[in-house]
Amino acid sequence: QESAVSGFGSSRNPIFLEIHSRGRSRFAKALEAEDRERSNQDDANVKRIAAAQVVQSALADEVVLIRTGHEAQAIQGLVKGEVAFKRFRAADAALKARLDGQHAAARAALDGALKWAQIGIIILIGFSLMLAGYAAALIRESAGIEREATRDPLTQLANRRAFLRYLRQVVSNSKSAGELQCGVIAIDLDKFKPINDRFGHKMGDVLLFEIGRRLRAAVRHPDIVARLGGDEFGIAFQLKDKTTADALVARVRDVFSDPFVLGERAVVNISCSIGLTIPPKGTLIGEILDSADERMYREKEQHRQAATEHIFQKAHSGTSAPCAAPPDRATHNVQRLRVSELVTLRWRNLG
Repeated sequence: QESAVSGFGSSRNPIFLEIHSRGRSRFAKALEAEDRERSNQDDANVKRIAAAQVVQSALADEVVLIRTGHEAQAIQGLVKGEVAFKRFRAADAALKARLDGQHAAARAALDGALKWAQIGIIILIGFSLMLAGYAAALIRESAGIEREATRDPLTQLANRRAFLRYLRQVVSNSKSAGELQCGVIAIDLDKFKPINDRFGHKMGDVLLFEIGRRLRAAVRHPDIVARLGGDEFGIAFQLKDKTTADALVARVRDVFSDPFVLGERAVVNISCSIGLTIPPKGTLIGEILDSADERMYREKEQHRQAATEHIFQKAHSGTSAPCAAPPDRATHNVQRLRVSELVTLRWRNLG
C-alpha cells in the first residue's frame, strides 16, 4: 500500500501531473479574478473620487456664485488679471525707477558739463580780456614809443625823423599824382644865443615852446611843423599854387611880429630867417632840405649885412634918430631889435 501511495505521488505519475496542473490553473484563475476585482474596485474608487471632486468643484462654484454673483472662472480671471496688473505695475515702477535713475544721471552729467562749460567760458572771457588789456597796453606803449620817437620833447612838435617821413610821403603822393606838389620852409632864429645866455636855458626853452605853438597855429592841416634841432624849425606843406606858399611865408613872418612874454617880467622881440623851396619833380629829399637851408642862410646873411650897415650909419651920424626903414619886411624886423644884439631884451613891470 505504501508503495502504491508513493507511486501515486511520484512526479512521473500521469494522474498526479494532471491533478497538479489543474490545481495550478484554478489557482491562477482565482488570482486573476481577484486582481480583476481589485482593479475594478480601484477604477470605481478613482471614478468616485473624480465625481466627488467634480461635485466639490461645482459646489465651490455655486458657493462663489452665490456669494459674489460671479462665476468661479470669472473670479479666477479677475484674480489672474489683478495679479498680472500688479506685476505690470511692479514692472512699470521698476522701469520708471530705472528711467528716473538714468534721467538723474544724465541730468547730473549735463549739469556738470554745463558747469564746466560755464567755467571754461568764464576762463576764456577772462583770458580774452587779459589779452585785450595786454594788447591795449602794448598799443598804448607802442603809440607812446612812436610819439616819443617822432615828437620833440620840448616843443611837442614833430622832430626831424617825423619831418623827413612826412616829406617822403608827400613826395611819394606827388609823384603818383604826376607832378611834385610840395614845399619846404626852413626857419632859423636870429640871435637866439644872447637871449639864452642872458635869461638862462629855462627861459630859452619857454621861448622855443611859444614859437612852436605859434608856428603850429599858422599852418593848415595836414601840413607839418617840426623842430629840426636847436633853434631851427621846418615846415613841409602841400602846394596848390605859388600863392599858397607866399601866404604861408607871410603867416610865418607874422608869428615873429609880436613880442614873446617869458615868465612874469621878461618880454623878448626876435626875428627869424626863412628859406622857401619848391622843388621840381624828381628832386631827392636831401636836395630839398639843402635848397631850403641854402635860401635860409642867404637871408640870414642879408639880415647880418643890414644890421652891420645900420650900426655903421648910427656910429657916423652921432644921433640916436632912427635911419630910414629898409624896404623889405625882414629888414624892418631887424630894425626893431637893439643894434648891439639885433634883438630887444627889455623888462616890463607887469604888476
